[in-house]
Amino acid sequence: MRFANAYCVNSVCSPSRATFLTGLIPSQHGVHCFLGGEKPVAQVGPDAYDTIREFSSLPKILFEAGYTCGLSGKWHLGDSLRPHGGFSYWFT
Repeated sequence: MRFANAYCVNSVCSPSRATFLTGLIPSQHGVHCFLGGEKPVAQVGPDAYDTIREFSSLPKILFEAGYTCGLSGKWHLGDSLRPHGGFSYWFT
């Protein structure tokens, strides 16, 4: 699928990724800045967290509809070893 007219609501990667995956704007999903800047361990390790786990995401919806989903590139939404949605089924 090609998105020819896509716009991001935030110039920082984490909020833009959360918006793309959930369809919500930053004030709704709560991701407002780059994750890991103030706390680098937020991305990996035992203290990592997933910022959008509580929301339905595009990969999760597609996975539940029978699509095979994968992750390529950087996650930047928290726990990079266990990304949320359809991705998490491959990593858990």
